[in-house]
Amino acid sequence: MSVTITLPEEIEHRLREDALRQGLPVEELVSREVTNLWAAKSDSETSLLAEINDGFPESFWERYKFLRVKLDEHTLASADRDEFLKMVEQVERKQNLRLGAIAQLAKLRGASLSETIGALGLEPVS
Repeated sequence: MSVTITLPEEIEHRLREDALRQGLPVEELVSREVTNLWAAKSDSETSLLAEINDGFPESFWERYKFLRVKLDEHTLASADRDEFLKMVEQVERKQNLRLGAIAQLAKLRGASLSETIGALGLEPVS
């Protein structure tokens, strides 16, 4: 694929110097740099998506829901209450990390946070 771009003279001069130092044609140096940039972006996106999608196992949620029902029914024992509060902290911590990863992904993609949330299908449940 061939693409023509216009660069400021200073950037063009630096590219030519770097290409000369590396013994490469300028076009090959630019091609390598762009390829490396996109590969790094892809790796970053993959890592962020893994963090966003990392959740708790189903057994965690089953226990969480069970304890939540007991809480709502006012039948939660104090030991269970402590366990439930720890689980709530874990969920909040995970959600904060997840939101941070979504924000980083939005920045990487040059999109807004709400656009990225929508693109990932993570609209809030009412």
